[in-house]
Amino acid sequence: MFSKYRGDNIYSAEFQASSQRILGAFAMLIETTDDPEALKVLLEKVKADHAEKGIRPEFYEALRDELLEALPKYLGAHLDFDAWNGCLTALIEKLK
Repeated sequence: MFSKYRGDNIYSAEFQASSQRILGAFAMLIETTDDPEALKVLLEKVKADHAEKGIRPEFYEALRDELLEALPKYLGAHLDFDAWNGCLTALIEKLK
């Protein structure tokens, strides 16, 4: 799936750049949760773009799970796990 981005080497510049774009898209989605119209437009674009690439709903769920596993390392005691889980899950439901 990630051969275009050197998925055989997750430390490659290509894969790292792709990872940053994915995280950037999630950040944009989270940042627009307080603007329903903007969020709707952005969700529709992300959904359409990824449907064309064969991204299945379970891939979003796997990304959410990995993010929730990694966030404590970066946020420590400041992590509101329930809030992050709820937000990411709600976004994923809209992308399905």
